[in-house]
Amino acid sequence: MIFSISFCMAQNIRDEVEKQKQIEEQKQQAIQQQKQREAEERQRAKEAEEERVREIERHYQNTIESAESNVEQKRYELAKQDYLTARELKPENAAFIDEQLTTVESMIAIEEQERRAAERERLYQEAITSAQGNFVKKKYAQAKEDYRTALKLKPENAFFINQKTAEIDKPATLYLYRKRGNAIINIGNVAPYDILLDNTTVGRSKNKWKTTATVKDFGTKTVSANIQGRKASVNIEFEPGGEYYVRAGYTSRTVGTGKYSTYKDKDGITRSREITENEYTPTLEVINSKSFGKSEYDAIEMK
Repeated sequence: MIFSISFCMAQNIRDEVEKQKQIEEQKQQAIQQQKQREAEERQRAKEAEEERVREIERHYQNTIESAESNVEQKRYELAKQDYLTARELKPENAAFIDEQLTTVESMIAIEEQERRAAERERLYQEAITSAQGNFVKKKYAQAKEDYRTALKLKPENAFFINQKTAEIDKPATLYLYRKRGNAIINIGNVAPYDILLDNTTVGRSKNKWKTTATVKDFGTKTVSANIQGRKASVNIEFEPGGEYYVRAGYTSRTVGTGKYSTYKDKDGITRSREITENEYTPTLEVINSKSFGKSEYDAIEMK
């Protein structure tokens, strides 16, 4: 009986030891499995990190190549964006990338200056062409405005532009003259009359007379004269710097006055006759400046 009890106790002890051993083995196995899993996770993390680094490097290299290609093709804004992206990918390369960005930004600035210069040149040429066209069309006010626009765009061309503006501003000159008349008929101040340029009197025409008038307001104007309701006029289109010659004169005829005087003829008979007088009509003639100029005008005898 005692032997049986001892045997049972020993068996229980062996079972408990075996059980504890199994538990310990399971625990160790679990620890090993955990370590294995952790090692595998570390390996996967390492491989993932290495892949991430390789992907960053590939992306970085592609971005740098794209930036360089864009620089070669003068697509500087795209190149700038590429370099900014590359700096985000590899901030440790910031010194190199910032140097490239400085170069690209300089090229962008130069390109912008060239663009602005080209646009300024385009607008300048448009203004000059418009000014020349308006001058030909005799739209002088518009031509001057165009030249002012051109001067604002390129003040360095002030000499040329001011010359052109001076041509527009150069006054025209109206030369008026009346030659010495017949020595018998036109002695003294015969048939004087005022000469008007539009509504402004520019001189009083008389025998042996000449004068000049400056015209700053261009376009078609009327030169006119009037003797007691008998008129003469000519239209002249004044242009900048132009010279225009007008010869003044008059025609006359003898007309009755409706009044009579008496006289005695050779036989002593009293007779009557109508009193007559000379009626004068002004004449104005524009002289062709191709055959008559300042030297001919100056040579007119006024004595």
